[in-house]
Amino acid sequence: MMQIIDDHRCFVCGRENQIGLKAEFALDPERRRAETRVSIGAEFQGWQGITHGGIVSALLDEICAQACMCCGLSVVTAR
Repeated sequence: MMQIIDDHRCFVCGRENQIGLKAEFALDPERRRAETRVSIGAEFQGWQGITHGGIVSALLDEICAQACMCCGLSVVTAR
């Protein structure tokens, strides 16, 4: 099994990542649910005034992982 070490530098949720989004999550294990609200700066835009799709994908990946982890599962995106 792969050992997962949280060094708080995750781009989406890491408090130690200076350029990261620093998302915080509200977790509800009973409903198997995770929520977040973030403000996306202009430095992460694709077209003018539109968040780049890669940033949206990273947020979706992280929210799915947070929902799984709040239910006691250890997960990473593999493919």
